[in-house]
Amino acid sequence: MRLLFLMLLLFPSFLLLGQGEYKQWRFGYGSGLDFNEGSPKVVQSAIQSVETAASVADCYGELLFYTDGETVWGSNNSRMDGGFDLRGVGSSYPSSQGALIVKRPNSPSIYYIFTASDIYGINYSIVNMQVNGDQGKVIQKNINLSGSLTQKLGVTYHQNGKDIWVITHYENSNIYEAFLVTETGVLPSTVKSATGPKFTSSHGDIKFNQQGTKVGAVVQDQNLITLADFNNSTGKVSNSYGIIGQYNNPHGCEFSTSGNKFYVTAWGTNGGVIQFKVSGNNSSTISSKTVNLSGNFKPSGSLQLAPNGKIYIAHEPGLLSTRSYLGIINYPEKEGSSAGFKERGVDLGSSGSSWELPNVTLTNKDAPESNQIESEEFCFNSETKFNLSSTKGISSVNWDFDDPSSGVSNRSEEFSPTHTFTSPGTYAVKATVFTNCGIEEYSKNVVIDEVPVSNLNSIHACSLTDTEIGLSPQVNIKYSWNPSEGLSASNVSNPIFNSNGLEGDDFKYFLTSFSKGGGCSFKDTLNIELHEKEKAMDDEILCPGFGVTLTVDSGVSSANWSGDSINSLASLTPYVNPSVSSYYFVELTDTNGCVLIDTVFIDVDPNVLVDAGLDTSVCIGDSIAVGNNISRDSTVFSWNSGLLVVDSTSGETFSFPENSQWFYLTATNDTCSSKDSIFIHVNELPIVFIAPEDTSICFDDTIIFLPNGNLDYNWFKNELFVESGNQYQLISDNSTSIILEGIDSNNCKSRDTSQITVLPLPNIKTNEDTAICIGQGLNLLVSGGDDYIWLNNEIFGVLDSSVFVDPENTLVYRVRANGNNGCYALDSVQVVVNSLPIVELMSDTLICRGSNAFLWASGGIDYSWSPSTFLNQTSGNRVLSMPEAPVLYKVVVTDGNGCIDSAETSISLNDVPIADFSYSSIPSCAGFEVQFSDSSLLTDSYKWEFGDGSTSNEMNPYHIFNFGTNVSTVLTAGNNSICFDEARVSFEWENISEFLDVFSPNIITPNNDGVNDCFKVTVPKEFIECTHYEIYNRWGMKVYDTKGFKNNFCGFNAYNNKEVSSGTYFYTIEIGDYFLNGFVNVER
Repeated sequence: MRLLFLMLLLFPSFLLLGQGEYKQWRFGYGSGLDFNEGSPKVVQSAIQSVETAASVADCYGELLFYTDGETVWGSNNSRMDGGFDLRGVGSSYPSSQGALIVKRPNSPSIYYIFTASDIYGINYSIVNMQVNGDQGKVIQKNINLSGSLTQKLGVTYHQNGKDIWVITHYENSNIYEAFLVTETGVLPSTVKSATGPKFTSSHGDIKFNQQGTKVGAVVQDQNLITLADFNNSTGKVSNSYGIIGQYNNPHGCEFSTSGNKFYVTAWGTNGGVIQFKVSGNNSSTISSKTVNLSGNFKPSGSLQLAPNGKIYIAHEPGLLSTRSYLGIINYPEKEGSSAGFKERGVDLGSSGSSWELPNVTLTNKDAPESNQIESEEFCFNSETKFNLSSTKGISSVNWDFDDPSSGVSNRSEEFSPTHTFTSPGTYAVKATVFTNCGIEEYSKNVVIDEVPVSNLNSIHACSLTDTEIGLSPQVNIKYSWNPSEGLSASNVSNPIFNSNGLEGDDFKYFLTSFSKGGGCSFKDTLNIELHEKEKAMDDEILCPGFGVTLTVDSGVSSANWSGDSINSLASLTPYVNPSVSSYYFVELTDTNGCVLIDTVFIDVDPNVLVDAGLDTSVCIGDSIAVGNNISRDSTVFSWNSGLLVVDSTSGETFSFPENSQWFYLTATNDTCSSKDSIFIHVNELPIVFIAPEDTSICFDDTIIFLPNGNLDYNWFKNELFVESGNQYQLISDNSTSIILEGIDSNNCKSRDTSQITVLPLPNIKTNEDTAICIGQGLNLLVSGGDDYIWLNNEIFGVLDSSVFVDPENTLVYRVRANGNNGCYALDSVQVVVNSLPIVELMSDTLICRGSNAFLWASGGIDYSWSPSTFLNQTSGNRVLSMPEAPVLYKVVVTDGNGCIDSAETSISLNDVPIADFSYSSIPSCAGFEVQFSDSSLLTDSYKWEFGDGSTSNEMNPYHIFNFGTNVSTVLTAGNNSICFDEARVSFEWENISEFLDVFSPNIITPNNDGVNDCFKVTVPKEFIECTHYEIYNRWGMKVYDTKGFKNNFCGFNAYNNKEVSSGTYFYTIEIGDYFLNGFVNVER
């Protein structure tokens, strides 16, 4: 396991996380490539594999291990502990994709090796890379997922970008199966998809595009190329289409990075490196025009997209070659020759390429990024916040705050924790980060500053007086006051406060104290309340020859007076007797020690101030305020018209004159006296009349009231104001009083009243609104009046209290009821006419005799079926009929309005066929030739499914089955395209080797004596055409081949027409897909 120690802000150049898992390739005969520098570097390995290969590196591109499907080697090229006997082996051929390596999501060390085999099926083994000094160990082996046979393994990401799909396709089937790998392991539930052509074998590759939406596959022995859609959310494969025989012996396939190009390698007829242009339609893609990039060069191996975006091509070296190469497509996204194909793209040297490059290993989509510890708030007694600059690819974090005094709080597993340090100082904070690539450790030194503290509270201050506020300055602390008005300075701890120029008596100041580094601060509040201002008495008016006592507020503790005629300069209540108007100055000291200066003016004047008010006018009957008290408190007042004022001895009072007249006010103070007068003009009230006067009206009638003059008017209803204007409209609801108030140009007001009596309306009653079905009628009734009249529709003018109607559509009927007091009332009845239900019923039905039929109807809420014959029930919108004879049914449907309608349907019976057949078979070169003979009854159509994908509609078809296949042949017999029956027979067709007797001589004597002169293979006549043999000498040189020469081998080399020497010769016999070999002696 790799442990990285990274300090804050140190990012080594190799820290390119999570993209290196597929940068180490190991494959073929001791070959390997290293892609860490972009272009591949050739390296050596311990692998010796004809086909299967898979390898994996860590997130940083360093090799971890590789496998050939049977053995696992570590990065030291030695066999891994437990890394043997994995089940990625083949039978007739080595498995083409016998191994695939998948890293368990969200794990730094657990890997799964999936193996595919046409012997053992699908298995997986588990590797733990945290043991044996990072060389790993296979801790569980060959856990079986499926017994079905295959050589294919592909891999892509789930749509969520974390989980992983592993896919395969089984031979002799059209079934894909997808296995999901999550952080909990390989899930037991799988997703199977039956789609596309049947794969008769599994030799060849399967690949996903990088987007995980397309899956391509080839089958070498079937000459098959397929392309399908993949749902990477559900694991379902769909829309699989294939082509057979267009490019023979296809082995490898691959997509370009964008998925816009699909490549196939084929080494048979029309083979080469074939480029397909991918469209949305898979059938169009694989059947459209292609480009052969390699010309006559036909590679036999796989294609693989590399980390550098290029596609590499495996092919075995020639028989006489001493070096091995990989082909390369340099620009896979480009078309045709622009793709830059090169046959000898990578020189592997003496190491050899085989048929397969290493199967794809997914690179990490959730790879961790370059990281650092981020933090904020470094003040003592405050929470310091921590986080990592990136959490991508991180599964967990362990924090150590280097603060053991904090106890259990010293550690945290949160991604973004907070910590309150127990004291100021420097702390080495560490974060141990667990990612899916390993463990990384980050650290950061955090300095916790001590926070400055103050406690200002509240103070009192004297007005207009310098007062020192705040606190004593501290070392290395900066200060800031806000606001700064009224302070001598805003950046010192103890400024001078003075209220001069400020408004109000209460002031609030905020002091912020900053630590040396400026990172920590403390905010405090100071409330300043000014002491109440004490003062001397108000200015005074004095008659000549009189004196007065000067006074001060009760909060004054001492006074110092200056001025003329003062009996005591230090008295709080000195007596003065000025002969002329004089100012007296005093310095006051209150009980809080505040000092202020005040002035008192004594005005010596023989005249007394008096004010009776300004001349005015008033409406008769109203009162008005008179007088304005501007005299000293000792002044005595007197009004001459004492009976017409409220208080004749008050300087301010109310008058209620009866007519226009003068009022006089006399003010006396000591021996001084003054008089003033006011004239009050009395206006007459306006004349107001309302029309109509007292009257009666019907309930809810409207009446308009009008005034008689040209004044301003206000309207009142039962003394409550309602509106202003020259008229008032009333909608009557109950008896009431309407008051009209008129206002003239003098603002004098007068009123008149009209009493309104409201008469009740007839208490009319009619039918409730109702609904009927079309074709029905009802009686309309009305009561509550003395007489009636219907006002509309077909009963217009009818005077009866009861009337019958049968409307054809929805109508509203209006009626008037007259009362004996002359009032009337209106009412209406709505008659809703509902249409009959629209009955939808199943159409007449023809069913197979002996089967059931569901009857359905719609359009209502209640259904009644008749007759009840053959029915399981007679109610409901769905009923089941089990008819024994043709029958006609009727359903009566009632809808939600209670309206009813009906409909009919019939059921007829069709005869059921009886399927049966016989067959005869004979083997031949083509396979088992079978003649089927139909013996079905009551049948007019046939569908044969032979079980190998072929079908026929003939009555007695002929079909050829491949050797060694197990199929079920099904005949579906039909009658009238309605009724069907099946007959099924299972066949187990033998391989040629299981039944064919073959004779070949072990000695020939080519001496022309007519006995054993030639090598002749004896088989039944049906297999003569497909029987071929080849003869080789002891050096492996072919001397005869029946495919190239006629007759038999009779001791002559067919290639030079010379006699062969006596000795032992090796032969191979090919009869269809049956191969034999042995030795024959030539004796002369």
